[in-house]
Amino acid sequence: MWGQERKNCSNCRFARFKDEGYSNWTVEGTSFECMINKHPDGIFDRWYGEDGRLHWALWCEHYEYGDPIHISVEGDIK
Repeated sequence: MWGQERKNCSNCRFARFKDEGYSNWTVEGTSFECMINKHPDGIFDRWYGEDGRLHWALWCEHYEYGDPIHISVEGDIK
């Protein structure tokens, strides 16, 4: 099991990140969404991975370590 400092919504397999902006070269933000709707704050900007709400994983019973889905501004899956 990963240490508490690594347990974060950013590394949960149920996370989805979507870049927002004009193109892949001009990303203005990245929204976070729990794909199984278990995050109490719904969809929000992750603020460069620094948003404290990403630590919800510490209490989430549904957290599973894994690669989240990351969608670029232009719709490519990273």
